[in-house]
Amino acid sequence: MPDAVSSDLSQLDDEVHAAEKALYELQHRRSSCKQLVAGLKRALSSIRIIPSELLSEIFLMCRNDALQFRNYSIFDATRAPLLLAHISSGSRTVCLSDARLWNHIHVHEP
Repeated sequence: MPDAVSSDLSQLDDEVHAAEKALYELQHRRSSCKQLVAGLKRALSSIRIIPSELLSEIFLMCRNDALQFRNYSIFDATRAPLLLAHISSGSRTVCLSDARLWNHIHVHEP
């Protein structure tokens, strides 16, 4: 009987060790995610302090680059100008209110 209990105790110790290792790894991943979120918040806060007029000019340059390389599509959410509207609510307001970003429509013929 003592051997069975000793074996059970050893197995439980192994399981506790594995659980502690998994917990450590989860805590490390959580910490990394928190750092990433903090960095993204800092980046977004920097965007929020850019004056609307300057932000609009930046967006126009992005749109012009897309036009230059002929990969511009007004309905493609992964490209300017729609992509720019997804940065924040403030960028969406600036993007949607600047008619210069929307004065060109590309129609692709198959």
